[in-house]
Amino acid sequence: MKKQEEKDIVPGYKGVMDLDLSLVAKENHAVVLKQHDEDIKSYKLYQESLPEHLRYDNTVVRAEKVVATTVEAARVRQMKKYK
Repeated sequence: MKKQEEKDIVPGYKGVMDLDLSLVAKENHAVVLKQHDEDIKSYKLYQESLPEHLRYDNTVVRAEKVVATTVEAARVRQMKKYK
C-alpha cells in the first residue's frame, strides 16, 4: 500500500506544498496536475519579483539553517558538559 501512496504524492517546490492525489478522482488528475504546475510557475515568478532579502531562500531556508546551527551548538555544549 505504501508504494501506491508514494505514487499519489506529487512533489511541490519550496513554498508550494506537495500535491496528494489520493483523494482526487482519477479523471481529474490531469487538470489538478496542470494546476499544480501552473502554481509552481506562478510561485517562481512571484519569488523573482521580490527583493532578494524577502525571497523564500533568504527567509525560510535561512531561518532553518539558523535553527539547525543552534541545535547543533546546544548538542555540542551538552556533550562537553558530560565529558
